[in-house]
Amino acid sequence: MEAGEFDDLPGEGEPLPGAGTPDDEYWWVRKWLERNRAVSSEDEKADPGE
Repeated sequence: MEAGEFDDLPGEGEPLPGAGTPDDEYWWVRKWLERNRAVSSEDEKADPGE
């Protein structure tokens, strides 16, 4: 660290993703779905006839 190998990394100074949230063993699945623009839970609940 003293040599500066970790300076200017993306997200520097930001909280860790998911910090302060309850444990979720499927966090990686949810993040994968978000990244791949999968159907959201709101879309799943929507009436297809609308």
